[in-house]
Amino acid sequence: MAVKQVVIFEFGLQIVSTTVMIVWAWFDRSILAIVAGGFAGSVTELIWSHLLMRGKSNRFAWDREAVKEIFSYGKWIFLSTLLFFLCSQADRLVLGKIFSLTMLGIYGIAFTLGDMPRQVIIALGGRVIFPSISMLADLPREELRAKIINNRNLILIPLAIGLAIFVSCGDQLILTLYRKDYAAASWMLPILALGIWHTTLHNLMSSCLLAIGKSQYGAMGNFVTFLSISIGIPVGYHFMGNLGAVLAVAVGDIPTYLVISYGLWREKLTCFW
Repeated sequence: MAVKQVVIFEFGLQIVSTTVMIVWAWFDRSILAIVAGGFAGSVTELIWSHLLMRGKSNRFAWDREAVKEIFSYGKWIFLSTLLFFLCSQADRLVLGKIFSLTMLGIYGIAFTLGDMPRQVIIALGGRVIFPSISMLADLPREELRAKIINNRNLILIPLAIGLAIFVSCGDQLILTLYRKDYAAASWMLPILALGIWHTTLHNLMSSCLLAIGKSQYGAMGNFVTFLSISIGIPVGYHFMGNLGAVLAVAVGDIPTYLVISYGLWREKLTCFW
């Protein structure tokens, strides 16, 4: 599918979902507006995506080779997706037992703002890096590695500059946007933002491993990160209080970075230095 069509498709879904949500909320100011917006977006995606595909229409069929490929390659993706969900929710599950409700809400503000760059990187890895590397997957590893590093630098250098500014000024963002009651989020945001750097490194490169058919490293990385966050937060809180718990979240996915780095070394795509 052409890039232009994909952009129009994604933009159109957001418009439909948001419009339904706003209209529903106008007439019925309840939480159901969010549900209705999401449901409308999903239904639109189902119908529109079916109509976008040219040629033969989709139909039920059975292909032994396709089944074999899906279950051999897809089982790791399914496991990785499940573990990624647990990783992304582990901090709030554990902190909900440690923090007061007020402090948990303040942490949520800091995490939401600090997580925005990470979401952009995840989208970039899945929608740009993965399809690009997939088309080059048959190249010799040295040649593929050179192309990956050259393109990666175009992302990492501007990101490093932007991240340095974000970490340095993130506390002022909180103090400007929120009342004094939420001032504690101002020291949390720079710490959480620091964790974006190693998160970026492993997110970009895990897409490369996925593109060459090595999906098991992502699953293993998510598993050790889930353990790291689940164990690290209580330990950090025990020794350093709230600061220790937030630090544990910020460094929680370093194990994923180490696993992905090992996978890149095994596949002759290492770019550690």
